[in-house]
Amino acid sequence: NKQIEVFDEKEASKKWESYFKLVDIKDNSNYKKLFYTALMFAIKKPYIYDENDVYDFATMWDIYKTLLPLIFLLYKKEASIIANNFLKMVNENGQFYHVRLFSSNKPYLSDQAICLMNIALSTAALYGVKFDLKKAKELQKREIEYYLKHLNQLDRTTYLLDLADAIVAYYNAYHIDLGLDKAKQLINNKGKRLELVVETEHI
Repeated sequence: NKQIEVFDEKEASKKWESYFKLVDIKDNSNYKKLFYTALMFAIKKPYIYDENDVYDFATMWDIYKTLLPLIFLLYKKEASIIANNFLKMVNENGQFYHVRLFSSNKPYLSDQAICLMNIALSTAALYGVKFDLKKAKELQKREIEYYLKHLNQLDRTTYLLDLADAIVAYYNAYHIDLGLDKAKQLINNKGKRLELVVETEHI
């Protein structure tokens, strides 16, 4: 006989409440209900299957500066699992990926951007998430230095901005300069934008 798990509504409500209580909204109107509804839908993904597998980040472009910083800030246990699984994927496949679906066991790249998982890991470090910082610094540095040596592969202006953001994020997280001056050169007249990012994020 195959045992079928029965959905426990009380247990599920208790679990959701443990996530909601970390944010206290001083409002009794419909805006409060709207906020917690939005929070619930926001944190449903990435899907943590267990401590060794994280799925359904699709794509990093949509979450690396929105949802993931929220998770890294509020939910440290889940943040640690996500960050360590990002590193695991790089170790297993040799690259930082943009997408991993639950329907597929393999992460894959998209042509939207570069260095986004790299930036997300720097954010995790900056926010105090506990994961393998030594390994993260090593792998992130390797990717940034690769693109700095192969700039001919960056055929979109947005790729140059992604690389510049990765360099700044790495500096803010680890206080190591991998090429801020080079990044300013790459984006030419957008150097002032880069200086602004350093001033506002390096706190």
